[in-house]
Amino acid sequence: MNKKAIIACGALYGEVNELLLSRNDWDIVFLPQGLHDKPNSSTMRRRIQDKIDELEGRSDYDRIVLGYGLCGGGVEGLSTSGSKLVVPKVHDCIPLLAGNENLKGNMAEPGTYYLSRGWIDCSSDAYKEHLFFSNQLEDWRSRFLDYKNDAKESILVNNVGWWFNKERLDPEKRERGKFDRETSRKITLQCIGNYRTLALIENNLLETIHTDYANRMYEFLSELFTGAGKRDIELKRLSASLDPLKEVLFHPSTSGLTHIQPANKPLEIEEKI
Repeated sequence: MNKKAIIACGALYGEVNELLLSRNDWDIVFLPQGLHDKPNSSTMRRRIQDKIDELEGRSDYDRIVLGYGLCGGGVEGLSTSGSKLVVPKVHDCIPLLAGNENLKGNMAEPGTYYLSRGWIDCSSDAYKEHLFFSNQLEDWRSRFLDYKNDAKESILVNNVGWWFNKERLDPEKRERGKFDRETSRKITLQCIGNYRTLALIENNLLETIHTDYANRMYEFLSELFTGAGKRDIELKRLSASLDPLKEVLFHPSTSGLTHIQPANKPLEIEEKI
């Protein structure tokens, strides 16, 4: 049996677990969403490389798959010592989530703010930040805590869950007291005011809590945009499939979505992808 592993952004946890959790020939590692948020991508590169080294230090793998897009160069320079490294040839993770009809993601649909199960569970977004800084987060946190406890797989694996991240939700560390509710609304508008569409990726993994959250985020943004005299934002429900991720995981050698990097050779994005 050829052993395989995936190192993935926490935002893909639902899709990866759906495809791999019941298999005994795969090892799964999730890293917290947001490693690519910093302009300097060295943190993301170091965290992924550390996991590659850790995996190869304890087992032999036929291949290690990255559950990431190119992410602004965050995968540049990664290397393996014995395994093949499978790299999706997409700019970010949205094409892996949104299906074959949406492979170009924001490259084809600029001004679209994407949400998925993993993005709602594991990442920051403009609405979450507004709820935090305006001290309105607790009801949602309570709902997500109940959902987490009922879910088959925890969204707290490796601290990938945003709703329970103590550092992100520390009011003193993040100086929440400096922001009143109106200031928070203005900052939210500055951050997201140029978006035209809120797209909810539906691939049979959404629970009621995710659609409720997307609907409430849309209502808040719509009211915010209207009050500022901007064109209203549209809520789009994007029917998606897991086919692109299946290709990357199970058929990397024949998929046009992947680059396979040989061992002992650092990944050079511009030359190879």
